[in-house]
Amino acid sequence: MENKDFLKCIASVSVFFIFFFIPVIIFKQTENNINDMQAKQSLENLKAWAKVYKIKNNSFEGMENDYEISRIVKTLNYMNRDCKLILNNNNFCAKAVLSGSKNWCVDNNEYSGNKINNCDYGKKIRCE
Repeated sequence: MENKDFLKCIASVSVFFIFFFIPVIIFKQTENNINDMQAKQSLENLKAWAKVYKIKNNSFEGMENDYEISRIVKTLNYMNRDCKLILNNNNFCAKAVLSGSKNWCVDNNEYSGNKINNCDYGKKIRCE
């Protein structure tokens, strides 16, 4: 009799943990995916603001001081995305860390994707 009660108890606890931990794991994975999508969208917004800045100023130089661009960088860094912005007169590259230590990068060459280098590929400022 004691053995059956013990097995029922183990089964009950197992079912509880399955129904508790699976949703928690799924929620955490969904949360990471949503945060990654927000980071990617922020970098796309940064790329759009950089184009506007270049049209207005004929250069990317100084764009880190632009209100919208600096707000995006600060927001990404607040989200612990380690956002980096590298630029010169004619080129810019911005990258952020996604969940799982993957990187995402945008640049003035219309690239958006996984960052291959540190925005200085072959001594040129670009993602790949």
